Amino acid sequence: MNKGDIRQNQKNDPKLDKIIVALEGADQLNVSRWTESGYLMANGILYHWDSEHNSDEPQLVIPASLREDIRNAHDSAKGGHYVIDRTIQEIATNYYFVECQHYKATNLKPAGLLQTPAPAQRLEVISVDLFGQLPITPQGNRWILIVEDIASKWVELFPLEIASAETCAKILINEIILRFGTPRKMISDNGVQFISEIMQKVIFCFGIRNSFIPAYHPESNPVELITPYLRDLENTLRQSKETLIREQDKRKQYADQRRRAVNYKIGQKVLLKTHVLSNAQKGISSKLAPKRDGPYLITKLVTPTTYELSSISAPTEIVGRYHVSDLTEFREPEDGQPSKILPTPLVPKQKRGRTKKT
Repeated sequence: MNKGDIRQNQKNDPKLDKIIVALEGADQLNVSRWTESGYLMANGILYHWDSEHNSDEPQLVIPASLREDIRNAHDSAKGGHYVIDRTIQEIATNYYFVECQHYKATNLKPAGLLQTPAPAQRLEVISVDLFGQLPITPQGNRWILIVEDIASKWVELFPLEIASAETCAKILINEIILRFGTPRKMISDNGVQFISEIMQKVIFCFGIRNSFIPAYHPESNPVELITPYLRDLENTLRQSKETLIREQDKRKQYADQRRRAVNYKIGQKVLLKTHVLSNAQKGISSKLAPKRDGPYLITKLVTPTTYELSSISAPTEIVGRYHVSDLTEFREPEDGQPSKILPTPLVPKQKRGRTKKT
């Protein structure tokens, strides 16, 4: 294929024709726009020079009508049935496809030099951001509004139930402006809470200049340096909770193998373990002392394993709270008729603590 055919095929491609017309035109601004992108004209044919390739020769820009011929280059005499990697390298070195820039990975350093703004006064410039959604708290909160002072690095966190523009605006007024004064500038992302009409009205009324960071570049917001710590804290708390629940279940499963389930009802009579200690001077032996004393009356279920007891003679007088392991069911006489005369405790329990002042 001669040069005239190549040029005609390039002119027939709308994308390439646009570049050729611009490079052959008189508009220097338009010419520089395409030359800076690596395009150049030589003998009426469009070429592209790629700094990423170690070649001094420009690449021929291939129009859409000739792409199939290039893809079949390994079947040609020039291709010589190279291995796949070598064939791809040869095509990439000699030819350029306009769409390649949409898919081709780059090994260049990230563009844009780090900007270092001039130091500001305290609370002159603030940075705000929202962190969430988090597991809901007992108060119903699941968001955190982060406000950082750029100069002093002072950070304040405000829990939010709803991450709305109205809620964020109220926090900005009540917790920042009324406490510390009006900042000169506020840096935020492009979240709907910060670009909303109500937030913009608040910023306008207080004379604050709102600086939005570029899209898909959260590093421009200084407060983003705090969110990784909050995320780590969230993960740590969640993992700790999961570990605690898992260990509690394991411990319960092991302990319940040596225990039995006992449930008492309100008004039921029980005997109470005595816990007598031996005392040689008083002639008391724990082995000879009764193991249980009572009966007492159950008046309240405090927890599934804790009961509140009172004396039989004075049901309103609470003698204490006891674990179910210290209680034993009081059995009525064998004839099945409840005894009208109940035994009295040998050592009646008394309510602990100071007596109420009258």
